Amino acid sequence: MKFKYLKNGWSLSEWQKICPELTYKVVDVNELPDWLPPGLMKKFNSVVIAASGNTSTYVGIIMGYRIDIDKIDEHPFVVAFDKKTFNEYSGIIDHGNWFLEGLPIFLLKCKGLSHYPA
Repeated sequence: MKFKYLKNGWSLSEWQKICPELTYKVVDVNELPDWLPPGLMKKFNSVVIAASGNTSTYVGIIMGYRIDIDKIDEHPFVVAFDKKTFNEYSGIIDHGNWFLEGLPIFLLKCKGLSHYPA
């Protein structure tokens, strides 16, 4: 697994407006911010934005999913904010060993977890 620094393009308040703590939403690929690498975004079939946090931190994630032949590959962009100082750290986690990564698409369809076309 590799962490590649990538500058976050949204302020903490923008993140909280788009995705409040302890929520998630499925967004269209066309709704992604222009500060994400276009070469990566064009590979996405679907995207989830999710957030967690507490009184001192906020963690946001933009999780892009793509079909890689007959498997699902995940590409997370993650940002962590310190709410007191507004310091942040962000980047893309690459080559992770994810739950869905490498899982055959037909298994997801059997479980009703996929919106991917046949």
